[in-house]
Amino acid sequence: MKEIIPQIIQIGTLVLSILIVLYLALSFVQFLVKKPIEFYQSINRFLANNYVVIGFGATLVAMLGSLFYSDIMWYEPCKLCWYQRIFIYSQVFLFGIALFIKNRVIVINSLVLSTIGIFISIYHYLIQTGIIKTWSCSIAGDYTASCSDYFVMSYGYITIPMMAITILSLVIIAGIANKRLGK
Repeated sequence: MKEIIPQIIQIGTLVLSILIVLYLALSFVQFLVKKPIEFYQSINRFLANNYVVIGFGATLVAMLGSLFYSDIMWYEPCKLCWYQRIFIYSQVFLFGIALFIKNRVIVINSLVLSTIGIFISIYHYLIQTGIIKTWSCSIAGDYTASCSDYFVMSYGYITIPMMAITILSLVIIAGIANKRLGK
């Protein structure tokens, strides 16, 4: 289990990253040609119509994945990991309530939480990859893991903050599609 689940999470992150890049490329082509591309429009309709389910599923998987890494694999979360968790975990409940009461008016709340969370994740990723040199954000105080440490490095780029970036990107893309189509 300790070998299979991380592989599934990492492959899932890879596949989702590829789909997000393809979606963004298609968005750019749509912008350039200024004519509706039916395939792009159908993807946006799917994302908009299933926004709450996508958001709930994505954030729930992210929450369970982070709990797996910290409680089963015993990877100590750093300070920035905790901040990312705050912005992801809260959305599990937000989307769960929206599913239960059949309310889709949570998109602004989710976009705000996801945007803040993705900025923290990008900052954390840049620290881990050495692009940003910073003081140790975790060694002092109650944290034993440093924000520059990484426990996962797959396919040359996937770390735990990159997993958060990927999930939050999906939630943001689906939320924007939802807002654009007025769902």
